[in-house]
Amino acid sequence: MIPGSSQDARISVTICAKLPPSSDVSNPLGQLVISWLIMSRTKLVALLCLSVLFVVLGLWIAISGDVRLGLGCVFFFGGGLAVFSIQLADANREQTSAQLDGTVRLPASVPLRDDPKRFIMGLSLILLAGMGSILVGSDRQPMLVPLGLLLLGVGVVVGILRSLGYLSSMIMFAPDGIHLIQKRQRYVIPFEQIVRAESAEWNGHLLVMIWPQSLDAVAATVAPSSRRETLLRAMKKSQEWMGAPLVIWPQRFALEGGLLLRALERYIQEPSTRAELAPQGSLNP
Repeated sequence: MIPGSSQDARISVTICAKLPPSSDVSNPLGQLVISWLIMSRTKLVALLCLSVLFVVLGLWIAISGDVRLGLGCVFFFGGGLAVFSIQLADANREQTSAQLDGTVRLPASVPLRDDPKRFIMGLSLILLAGMGSILVGSDRQPMLVPLGLLLLGVGVVVGILRSLGYLSSMIMFAPDGIHLIQKRQRYVIPFEQIVRAESAEWNGHLLVMIWPQSLDAVAATVAPSSRRETLLRAMKKSQEWMGAPLVIWPQRFALEGGLLLRALERYIQEPSTRAELAPQGSLNP
């Protein structure tokens, strides 16, 4: 048994911690950016109400005769209304699932693709903001037109990259660990290497933050091997900006953060349970 490994120590589990712990973020600019990006439930509700107000105001302006300005407000703030509504719904679902009792099991050796609804939502927000900027700019403020065109261009490029597979990924849970599969690389976070795992709150969502015993051990699993240094740099940058070298966004794969962490805790602390994650065909002799 290796001293300090996950076999001789209980992993640290924290539900609904603030993201990320300030002591874990070494980059001062990262601390500043994160402090601005993190939104509590109260902030989300306030932004939701503000979006509703501007959407209603836009409709009133359009009905009153200024169609371009009114529709511009509806498009621009309507995207925010949709995003904040979904974030609040996700936060409520996370809270409910975190209170469930019982054993949590994960899909066994089945690659889970990222939820396309998340990508469509983000792309729609970019396109709506672009259309809104163009409509408002053509009516009142010409400087907004280039911004709108830029947003539409970004939306088109992002859509093309997604269709080519560059902005998609998969996750798979197997007896040896957590497999992360991307277009240019795939690697494994071995259960034996995990010494700390926590959930952290980000705008109503729970993330799973993981600290392995050795970054080199994780990088050694990457395929192709030529991506080893790239993965090492990415983990170190994640540690610097997010406070942990490995961060899993469960909602991206239609998973609940609290339940995912509970399942991982069991697989890490009770190695015998990892047999549940073997391909079903291999369970029988």
